[in-house]
Amino acid sequence: MECDYCGDEARKTQGKLLVLNSGDKKFFCSGSCEKNWKNKRKHTHRKQE
Repeated sequence: MECDYCGDEARKTQGKLLVLNSGDKKFFCSGSCEKNWKNKRKHTHRKQE
């Protein structure tokens, strides 16, 4: 699965899946990505060559 914040790939068994009240699902590879998303910090995905 791909992290919704940083764009890194992580296995399905790693990371966190956050389900919002609206029914949207957000997957994060780490707790720091989740905290940065909650604090509405900007992050651009890495450019793939």
